[in-house]
Amino acid sequence: ANICAVETVALTRVRVEVARVDAIDRMALAVAGATGVWEAAPRVLHLVMGSDAPAVGAALAELSTAVPAGATR
Repeated sequence: ANICAVETVALTRVRVEVARVDAIDRMALAVAGATGVWEAAPRVLHLVMGSDAPAVGAALAELSTAVPAGATR
């Protein structure tokens, strides 16, 4: 999977660490409700999701092999 880690930050954003930034479909993220997507660091994206950020972060973590910040598997 491309998602390595997921964390909800600042109540409105989801921080996603990915293996390959070039594999990200930014249009699909916009369709899913992201009002902004930016590369905060190499391989780290911030998705601006508004008040849905905690739910989106949890869903991304469930759909991936990522471990949410503070959790263990």
